[in-house]
Amino acid sequence: MQLGKHRCAVLGSPIAHSLSPVLHRAGYRRLNLDGWDYCRRDVTQDGLQAFIDSLDQECAGLSLTMPLKKTIMPFGKPSDTWSRALKVANTAIFHWQDGTGMRPDISLYNTDVEGIVRALEHAEGGADRSNLHDAVVIGSGNTAASAIAACAELGMGHVDIVARNEAASARLRGLSETLSMTALTWPMDRVAKDIDERRFVISTLPSHAADPLASLWRKAGLALNATVLDVVYKPRPSMFVETCRQLGAAVITGEEMLIYQAIPQLALMTRTAQADMPSDLDETMRKAVQEALR
Repeated sequence: MQLGKHRCAVLGSPIAHSLSPVLHRAGYRRLNLDGWDYCRRDVTQDGLQAFIDSLDQECAGLSLTMPLKKTIMPFGKPSDTWSRALKVANTAIFHWQDGTGMRPDISLYNTDVEGIVRALEHAEGGADRSNLHDAVVIGSGNTAASAIAACAELGMGHVDIVARNEAASARLRGLSETLSMTALTWPMDRVAKDIDERRFVISTLPSHAADPLASLWRKAGLALNATVLDVVYKPRPSMFVETCRQLGAAVITGEEMLIYQAIPQLALMTRTAQADMPSDLDETMRKAVQEALR
């Protein structure tokens, strides 16, 4: 792949739906980085090795989405708390040795956890939810693991895990315990106990997969007081989001998580201290995403 002087890309399969180019290009414009660009590349697990081998010193970094967040791990060194703890990374930073022609050193990071934390904090906007406790995480994949880590960062003491896959749910229970949280698992066809007292509900399922759960909650007559994050951003709004809103929840959709995980990615790829990023960068990215989703 010929990337140009300062280029980055998001890899995954399928990838055509990804909003990452919208976010990163908006960031480049805000930072006045004229020599940078960012694109999508459809890369499967079997094709990742060949893709990385094809890169040259013009590549500053890569974003990883499904199904590559675990596949990338043998290619680099986990370099932050959550890539080490979760063994999942969504960001690969390339360190080239000028003129040597040698393969680069690759540092791996997980910015998904920060993305979830900051999206939930932004949605709450300082609202007093001290009467609400704990969280519900729906799903059992890599993003669910990041969601559980985010709940730990936010001080939750307990998480309910709603999922179909019992083996994967058991692994997430184990993760919760290592993060000093208690955990219970619930099948998709049952309502988690005391869900009306939960502070956060995070769905990590793909498009439409959480819709049956939303129907179950509606039939049960639940009152949701939580802040709900659905990591899906298409369809917009989803049935899950609309139902949670009707049941009383404060709802945010997946582009918010994308924005807040992209900001530390942008900092890492451009070698810019995150503290030096413009304070309005999230709003700049938000406007770009909203325009793209119209």
